[in-house]
Amino acid sequence: MKRRIGLLLCWLGIGAAQAAELVTIDWGEARRFELQRRIEAGKVLEVCGPLPAGQAIDWQFVADAPLAFNIHHHVGKQVYYAERRARTKTMTARFTPVDAADYCWMWTAPKTAAVQLQLLLRH
Repeated sequence: MKRRIGLLLCWLGIGAAQAAELVTIDWGEARRFELQRRIEAGKVLEVCGPLPAGQAIDWQFVADAPLAFNIHHHVGKQVYYAERRARTKTMTARFTPVDAADYCWMWTAPKTAAVQLQLLLRH
């Protein structure tokens, strides 16, 4: 129940003018999560799930056009950003959360065009 509330808060943190697709991370036995998705013009994609403090996540994404991107989590109404980029097509990094929380990888497509995204998360 607590996890669902956290994911809902992630989704509610998006402005009312933007429609979001919310995807829950399912690590599976391979301890990895992969996703390919088309993000429609002006829309948002959030990929969220609970992470324990100190659990390193190697991640990468590639898009066919620049997107706004961030990694964030919520504490009450406050949003904390671990990573934030205004326009990027690709990133590869390691994220190690300091606090246990529901973390979200979030992309916003430009208002003028849809964008194809490929994502890989591993721990």
